[in-house]
Amino acid sequence: MATSDCDPPQPREWRDWASLGSGPAAVIAERALSNDYVDFLRFRAACRAWRECSAGVAPLPHGALDRRFLPRRWIMLPRRITSSDSQRWFLDVASGGCIRLSLPDLRHCYVLGRTAEGLLVLCRKDTYAVQLLNPLTGQVADLPDASTLLGLRDWSLYMALRNNFKLHGAGLVDGSTVMLHFGYSSLAIAKPGDDRWTRLEFDDRVFAALPFAGRIYCVTTRSISVVETVAGLPPELVVAVDDELDPGVCVLDRTCLLNDDGELVLAYRAWSSDEPNAQGPKYRMYRVKLGARKLVPLARLDGKAFFSGNSRSLLVSSGVSQSVAADTMYTKYNRSVLINLRRLYFVVTGELIRVVLQGLLTCDLLGHTAEGLLVLCRRDDTHAVQLLNLLTGQIAIVPNASSLLDATGQRLQEKLRNFVLRGADLAGDSMVALHFRSSSLSVARPGDMFWTRLRFHNRIKSALPFDGRICLANSKNVSTVEATASQQPPGHAVAAVHRGAEVYLRNHMFLADNDGELILGYHVRPSDEPCNHRRCSVYRVKLDSGDMASLATLKPQCKGRALFTGTTRSVFGINRGVVVHRC
Repeated sequence: MATSDCDPPQPREWRDWASLGSGPAAVIAERALSNDYVDFLRFRAACRAWRECSAGVAPLPHGALDRRFLPRRWIMLPRRITSSDSQRWFLDVASGGCIRLSLPDLRHCYVLGRTAEGLLVLCRKDTYAVQLLNPLTGQVADLPDASTLLGLRDWSLYMALRNNFKLHGAGLVDGSTVMLHFGYSSLAIAKPGDDRWTRLEFDDRVFAALPFAGRIYCVTTRSISVVETVAGLPPELVVAVDDELDPGVCVLDRTCLLNDDGELVLAYRAWSSDEPNAQGPKYRMYRVKLGARKLVPLARLDGKAFFSGNSRSLLVSSGVSQSVAADTMYTKYNRSVLINLRRLYFVVTGELIRVVLQGLLTCDLLGHTAEGLLVLCRRDDTHAVQLLNLLTGQIAIVPNASSLLDATGQRLQEKLRNFVLRGADLAGDSMVALHFRSSSLSVARPGDMFWTRLRFHNRIKSALPFDGRICLANSKNVSTVEATASQQPPGHAVAAVHRGAEVYLRNHMFLADNDGELILGYHVRPSDEPCNHRRCSVYRVKLDSGDMASLATLKPQCKGRALFTGTTRSVFGINRGVVVHRC
């Protein structure tokens, strides 16, 4: 009997995937682990039966250098507002996925950098022991201390690690040997359990170094070389590629070697002697053919994007973000790369949301207003200043930066590189106020041709539009001016700053809006305590009566929230009513 088209579909055969069996489950676990350790974790988290079948594949506590568990695709993003100092966000450069991981307290370590395999290179502040941390598994490999690495001790070692040390590159040579590249031409290798680092010194300058296929490859002034070691003789650099780097160029910084899925890639920035009038250095990229000993120019990146920064470079899949274009080079990415991946923290509820922002790679981020708008300056010839609403994508265009900083051309670009926005706010219905320098305020409205500069005799420590006026704080008092762009308004002092038997720290004063109440805070150091001890004095400013009421605790007055104070902005957030300094 034929079935009609209207007959309901037959139910599919039910399968008990939990009883897959140890054999197939172990094979699937190995396949997932070969792709990425996070995929392996997701497989184990599916059910108890799969977790038991893959128990023998789990990482060992002291296996930090086990190549199966290395976080090759993951990079740690810059510090963000989280519920704990030990939690950091990590980005998968292949898929664009983000995860938040709990790490050991990094405040007790110097974060020197990362290896090519994604391990964090740390140096403990108490013992100066160098460690490799796998952020995904939590495994730690202990290496010799930094005194044998730098040849310094005590105070000199402390100052070098804190201010001067720069790790140019790091990686695993084999299953247990770690290489660090630092200084002018210094390489050092060591294994977990060694007593000291072994320094590799060369006469030629080493611009970049990368362990690849069990050997260490280096970029020197004119060629790519490999480190050769012979028993009883010092290590030497032997040319590995016959093709020399372009003889007509002067190699600058940001030279790097990358491992692109098992192929060696060279990238460097250089000036060309054939183009003396060039606007700036250009990047060159080659695929290194070690077997043929040749350099093959790269015209395309197989759909990836190349990011070059001050301390590292990397290849990223264009699928990471809608703002990342395939086969494109992005330079100076430490200021603008992947800005659309930033998460927004809702200070009232503690909620994190992710938004997609378009076109920010063509702008410089100057700061943000007290209302949460981003203050941007376009990098083209217009140098237009814009306010961007992160949630709606709306943009307000205000006068350009040339009238704000009273400069044009090269002088304007130099001022923008050193520009520090101390505060930005909306004054009135459409007035925008920017606070920069020691005593400068500039106001303008969208559609205006120029910024109006407001100058004051006393140095302004903080400025905040509040209740239709602009409130100014200096070391003596809190004053107000009317929000207007037509003329220079006079200032009116409304409250005197309380000064007790304390040493006033002038660079840390702020105004904040707490649900319609004006809050003033500044840092002080009690005169009878050491110089490194300080506390934050917080007051409620009553503009009508001109009084300042001290807030001994934030809990009853601020509804259980915390006050976060920073160098450019202060904000109230959800917490237990404590003051968190310089978050």
